Amino acid sequence: MIGAVNTVVINVGRLLEVRIGAGYGGVTEVAELFADMARQIHRVPDSVRVVAATDWRACRLMSSDTADAIVANLVRNNVRIERSAGLASSDSPSAFLQFSRVIREGGNPERRLFTDPRSMISWLGEVLTADERRRLTEFLDRPEDISTR
Repeated sequence: MIGAVNTVVINVGRLLEVRIGAGYGGVTEVAELFADMARQIHRVPDSVRVVAATDWRACRLMSSDTADAIVANLVRNNVRIERSAGLASSDSPSAFLQFSRVIREGGNPERRLFTDPRSMISWLGEVLTADERRRLTEFLDRPEDISTR
C-alpha cells in the first residue's frame, strides 16, 4: 500500500492501537515498532495493564526471523497486557497461519487472532470501558485513519 505506515498509539484510556499498514520489513522494523509500543505503554500507570488491538489486515507473510522477533517481543510485553487481539485478513492463508503461530508462541492465553472485526470488538470489549469500545470500533472501521500521536 503506497504511503502506508505502521503506527502504535494510545488514543483513549488503556487501549493500545497497533496498525501494521506497511508490513514488517525485517527485524529492525520490529524493534522500532516495539520501542514505540514501550513508549505508549509507559504512558499508562504501571499498575494498569493495557488492552492491545493489532490490525494486521494489510500485512502479508514475513520472514521467519521477523516472526521470531515479534514472538520474543510479545513474550517480553506479556506482563503489561490484560488482553490482546490481532485482526488478520483471510485472503492470505499462509500469513494467517504465521500470525496464529506468533500469537500461540507469544505465550499469553489472553491473546487471540480474528478475521472478523465484530468478533474481535466483542471479545476485547468484555474488558474495555464504553469509551475504549467506541474507539476500538472506530480504529477497526477506519483503517485509513492512522493516528500518529
